[in-house]
Amino acid sequence: MLLQRVLTIGLMLFPAGIGAAAAQDGSQLAVPVARWNLDYGEHRCALGRRLGGQQSPVFILSSYLGRDEPEIIIVRDGSERLPDLPRNITLVLDPDGQVEEARAFRYRTAGREAIRIEGIAEGFFDRFAASGAVGIDAGNRRRLTLRIPGARAAIEGLRACNDDLLRSWGIDVGAQATYRRQATIVRGSISNADYPAQAIRANQAGVVVVRMRVRVDGRASDCVVLVSSRAEALDSTTCTIATGRFRFDPALDAQGNPIETTYIQTVRWMMPEY
Repeated sequence: MLLQRVLTIGLMLFPAGIGAAAAQDGSQLAVPVARWNLDYGEHRCALGRRLGGQQSPVFILSSYLGRDEPEIIIVRDGSERLPDLPRNITLVLDPDGQVEEARAFRYRTAGREAIRIEGIAEGFFDRFAASGAVGIDAGNRRRLTLRIPGARAAIEGLRACNDDLLRSWGIDVGAQATYRRQATIVRGSISNADYPAQAIRANQAGVVVVRMRVRVDGRASDCVVLVSSRAEALDSTTCTIATGRFRFDPALDAQGNPIETTYIQTVRWMMPEY
């Protein structure tokens, strides 16, 4: 089991899985006011913080393991409504005023309204850590401002949590930190067109986390399911597509030589709408 720790800046652990969604019973999330919360989730770690008071929405920041692919989710968790955001938005990191273009999608998760913000450029965590507030602008107007005191320590906690999870899955985090380049997907993806008919008939959805070997020729092999969706068709389809369709730029060691490495892929299967 992963070590669950409380960081000195006042991060508090809230129940596993909140970074992916919310409590299932309709009760409020265990996110107190004016404190960072670190969630040791089943398939990735997440930071959470309320936008304001006890009835305010919860701001959640996470990334896919081993990669700087930030995702923000804002979940309604009380009487205060979510901000009205168009598809194209701008994140502004204060006080430096650094700008990040992103996309916002409104949806429901575990019966709650939520907004997912994605398409954020790499390096965001370092820029977030150096900031005191993050604003969301759209249409030349500020829609939301979240003050983020202690952001640097919060990001350090998030990264340490993710590293713990990777190590529990057999990843040599120390060795990968020496790579000049991590393995990256350059071709191939999974979409709703790949949704197994068996899973559709059974109304099955979920998150699958798999571990693969990426060879120097850019192909993947030895796919193992680390976190199951609890639907065999979704798990097996993930591995079949990943090893058959995905192509990678292989990792480079410290000298710039291509090497085999281990790669973690997370796939969120959501029932397609017809």
